[in-house]
Amino acid sequence: MQTTISPTKRLAIGLYTLAITAEYRTTPNLFGVSRSTVYVIFEEVIATIVSRLCDRYIKLPVGKELSKVIDGFRTTRGFPQCAGAIDGTHFAILALMDNAADYYNQKAYHSMHA
Repeated sequence: MQTTISPTKRLAIGLYTLAITAEYRTTPNLFGVSRSTVYVIFEEVIATIVSRLCDRYIKLPVGKELSKVIDGFRTTRGFPQCAGAIDGTHFAILALMDNAADYYNQKAYHSMHA
């Protein structure tokens, strides 16, 4: 017999999975649902969050602002045609021998941080 999961519980499952980055075998035990149910609910919650909040919080540059951003990445970082970066983005590079250590990151490769 299949039971309906309330919207409140669905949101709780989605937010818990997102916040705790819990494995899909932990969350089902906590909420009394199957692993596949957690997966489906998580996808639904994320899709709902994106559809309702994306336009409010994520603004992509356009027009003159876009040109300014592209020029800024080109002049300050040497990245041509780059219209932006997510904070914490590392771009892999081939580092010059005289300063290679300056570009070696915690993930064990040479990069530039945008």
